[in-house]
Amino acid sequence: MMRGVISIPHGWGHDLEGVELGIAKSVPGENFNELSDDSKMDELTGNAVLNGIPVSVTALG
Repeated sequence: MMRGVISIPHGWGHDLEGVELGIAKSVPGENFNELSDDSKMDELTGNAVLNGIPVSVTALG
């Protein structure tokens, strides 16, 4: 990966109320959708924007 790029692998973690994804809901993990902006949509396809999202990374401790 290039310097300045982060990678967030797909996790499951779809345990929010109303989710109907049986397998994804039963497997622990993080839900990337919680980190992305649900108001951003790809104009051509209408899909959620999941790439090219600006982030800030701060060291803890």
